[in-house]
Amino acid sequence: MKKGKKGNKEEESGKELIAFLLVKGISEVEPHHRYTLDSLKLKKKHSLVVTKNLPSFRGMIRSLNELGIWGEVSKEGIKKIESKRKPVYSSDSISVFNLSPPKGGFKKSIKRGSPKGILGKKDEKSFLDILNRMI
Repeated sequence: MKKGKKGNKEEESGKELIAFLLVKGISEVEPHHRYTLDSLKLKKKHSLVVTKNLPSFRGMIRSLNELGIWGEVSKEGIKKIESKRKPVYSSDSISVFNLSPPKGGFKKSIKRGSPKGILGKKDEKSFLDILNRMI
């Protein structure tokens, strides 16, 4: 039995969840980005959204690449956040948390993308390191 693209992508990623941390403010955001932020229930800076790793959510998060940090995470990584912070919004497919700024600040510029800045996709270890400093 052949597997479609969806089956292969889920096997390649291996993670069930994807998370996006809004690093920049939303006051001067373009309208199409504003609509995506509203769809993900992100209302203010340092908000974290955790969703299922589906192509529709991945596309929304990739379009916000210049506004924050994102990456694939495991359920164990998110359980630590859930134990310390209550979700502001929660449904079957999405959870939103408000976090405080990271202790010690961001190690790189929040105005630039990877590799010189903090914005964009991160691996799970560096992403969870930033989140642990924000709990």
